[in-house]
Amino acid sequence: MQKTIQIQDMSDRDAFTTWRLPQDAIARYGQGIDTGKSKMTLTGHTHWVFSLAFSPDGKSLVSGGVDGIINLWDAHTGEHKKTLTGHTAWVRSIAFNPDGKTFVSGSDDGTVLLWKINP
Repeated sequence: MQKTIQIQDMSDRDAFTTWRLPQDAIARYGQGIDTGKSKMTLTGHTHWVFSLAFSPDGKSLVSGGVDGIINLWDAHTGEHKKTLTGHTAWVRSIAFNPDGKTFVSGSDDGTVLLWKINP
């Protein structure tokens, strides 16, 4: 079974992006659902991914999920930059500060953590 999160910018059809989250917990970053081709594969979580957030400048991507970890990625190359730990349960939400230097994560463990991104 495959779960899909779709992110769409209605102002630009080429900006349409699909996140497919298969049972093996690999996220595939695709350019448009009509092509069916993945742009890159991000491997780093051990279970389902619940939350994704792009930094305001579009350079970084942060993911969090059932495994309780947060992964930081280079959004252009797919390179895994860092694994962040601190939650003891599912990471349900991630949101960037508009300055792009920090983001927050919310978890089923009842905590909201503030993270700083180092260049």
